[in-house]
Order: sequence, then structure tokens, then C-alpha cells
Amino acid sequence: MISGSLPHDICKKTRRLEILYLFVNQLGGQIPSSISGCRSLRQLSLTYNNISGVILAEIGNMSALQSLHLGSNNLTELEYLNLEQNQFHGQIPSSISHCSEMDTLDLFGNKFAGNVLDNIGNLSMLRNLVIVGNNFTGIIPPSIGNMSRLLIFQLGVNNFSGKIPPELGKLPILEGVFIHTNQFKGEIPLELGRFSSIGRLYMNYNKLTGEIPPSIFNFSTLQRLGLSRNPLSGKVPSFGES
Repeated sequence: MISGSLPHDICKKTRRLEILYLFVNQLGGQIPSSISGCRSLRQLSLTYNNISGVILAEIGNMSALQSLHLGSNNLTELEYLNLEQNQFHGQIPSSISHCSEMDTLDLFGNKFAGNVLDNIGNLSMLRNLVIVGNNFTGIIPPSIGNMSRLLIFQLGVNNFSGKIPPELGKLPILEGVFIHTNQFKGEIPLELGRFSSIGRLYMNYNKLTGEIPPSIFNFSTLQRLGLSRNPLSGKVPSFGES
């Protein structure tokens, strides 16, 4: 097995390298920032090693990169992961739930699939969850109620289904909920009326049914509300109606 760390000049003489598989080894240390020099790299797999530290912003400059695999390493202290607006595909490894210090997870605008929310409740320090514009499926688990620090919850334009869990309404400082353009069904939980800091609430383009809870219109902080393209019934309550 290969040991040690990735050399800082790894891309100096391999600028045409397209595929780099180093999985199942004993590599340690951090991924060097010079990795961005591999301009032709399309696939990078470092799974099952002992890599630690942070995922570098420089990875976002690798315009040819299509597949990035970092599962089963020691990235448990990872606080910020931003892979927005690339062409990454495949599934997010379940080990992401071990990153107990994570503050921001931003996967916006890729082609990821699978159920990334399975163990999301383990990320109790998470403040920003942005996974808009992918091919994720599954449900929002009740464990979402464990994420008391969550500010932004963006799941729009995916293929999530099931009912909106009432536990979502228990998050005390949530400012933005974007679950539009999915396959959510059932009634809007009354518990969503407990939001105290909500500014933007988008639930349009789903399959939600039943009447709109009057409490949805009582938020003093609410700036934008999206409910269109749902088979909802009844009247729109007056603002301030109890």
C-alpha cells in the first residue's frame, strides 16, 4: 500500500493526467492546493485512506473534474464544503454524517443522486444546507428536528417525496425554507406556524393538499411565500388571521 502524503508537485509534470485512482491505501495529511494544477483531471478517487483537514477551494477551479470521491477518510473536522455549480454526479457518501463540526454544505447545481438526508440529523452544528438543483431522492427525516442551529434549508429542484415532517417547525432560528419543485405530498403541517424568524418560505410546485394553515400568514418576519402549483383547497386566510 502507498503511504505518506500527496506530493505538493503532483501536477507539475502530469498536467495531462485525466484519471487518478489512489483509493484503499494509507495516504495521510491534507490534499495539497497544487492539485488544481491538474487541469485535465476528470476523475479523482482518494477513498479509504487517512486524509484529513479541509477540502480546498482550489478544487472548484478544476474545470474538467467530473467525479470526486473522498469517502472513508478522516475529514470529521470538516466545517465547510462547497461544490456548487459543477457537473459532479453519483451519491454523497454516508460518512458525510460523521462531520459533526460542519457549518455549511453547499452542493447546488450538480447531478448528485441518492438520499443525502438519511443521517442529516447528525450534523447538529450545520447552519446552511444548500442542495438545490440535483437529482436527490428520499424523504426529509424526522431527525431534521435535531438541527437547532439551521438557518437556511434549501432542497428545491430535486426529487424528494413523502410528507413534510412536523419537526421542521421546531427549528428555532430558521430563516429560509426552499423545498419547491419536488414531489412532497400531504398537508402542510400546523407546526410550521411555529417559525419565529422565517423570511422566505417556498413550497410551490409540489403535490401538497388540504387547506393552508392560517398560522402561515402570521409571521411578522415573512417576506416571500410560495405555495403555487399545489392542489391546495380552501381560501387564502387573511394576514393576521388567528
